[in-house]
Amino acid sequence: MVSKLYGYRLWIALLTAAALISLTVFTYHTVYESKTDEGGINDENLLIVAKGEQHTIYATNETYQEMKKTGKEGTPFYTLETLPEINETDALALARKFIKDPVERRNTYAYEFSERNEPKIRVVIGKDRGVTYIDERYLGSTIQADQALSREELINRSKEIVLSLRGCVKDLVVEVVQSPKIVEVNGGSGEESVAGFSDQLVKFRQMVNGVPVYGAHGYIIVSLGPGGILTFYDDQTVKYSKISTSGVVGSVESAVQYLANNGVPALRNKELILKEWSLVFFDGGVYPSQIGLYYRFLLESVNHKVSSQEFVLAFPYPE
Repeated sequence: MVSKLYGYRLWIALLTAAALISLTVFTYHTVYESKTDEGGINDENLLIVAKGEQHTIYATNETYQEMKKTGKEGTPFYTLETLPEINETDALALARKFIKDPVERRNTYAYEFSERNEPKIRVVIGKDRGVTYIDERYLGSTIQADQALSREELINRSKEIVLSLRGCVKDLVVEVVQSPKIVEVNGGSGEESVAGFSDQLVKFRQMVNGVPVYGAHGYIIVSLGPGGILTFYDDQTVKYSKISTSGVVGSVESAVQYLANNGVPALRNKELILKEWSLVFFDGGVYPSQIGLYYRFLLESVNHKVSSQEFVLAFPYPE
């Protein structure tokens, strides 16, 4: 079902630069001048951390030491046991947190409700318990410059909203704060002036035991309009019943070596630079009954002219 709601969610996804490429790759690109010489990597601060048939992977000594210290084999392989699909009764109860008098609307793939006396106020609750609220009355309205919230006010107001609707903010960290300016240009002088702001936005990242959740889930977006009114709310955090363990995670060195041997999608250059890495919980879009750990890598592809950055998620098979 295509609607303004999903169009807005797509706009938000583009606005926050989140692009899910495949189950194993989560990327964004930045092009800039390479700092390497014509003959390849020429930086005494870089070490070879993995060499394979597809790639030679470099890293700074600092990154390498961090790999040796915290990326050792033996980390428990944690799994999130997700809650079952929500039923209609629970979906209606959840909808009432957002709208006073919900009326169910036809939707094949989710539970959708609107305010009885104001159809422009809607909430959609997915079978995976994700919830999206939109108030089309104020969505996209101009916020006068003197009425815009400061960064601190915007974050605090967003946290208050999340707390009132979700009941907890302790497992969230602020990831994105945006206040897009509306700029007017004087046709005669060419001078620019700020006429106001469009919806102010905060994106939160879900953390479980200090580990971030990535993929199709793991975030909350709060968008505010004039006077700090809530115009859009998208809670796609993972709802889980327990955390279980099964085996241990392989070392980060073995994961990097795997990438060197088998190749990194979308990065064809022989030489790569490992900029950073971390463990994350990750799901690829179809809400599974379990969500496990992945390695998240930020690599730089070098082709002697330009470089591109990639988020690569390689599954750390339990050993």
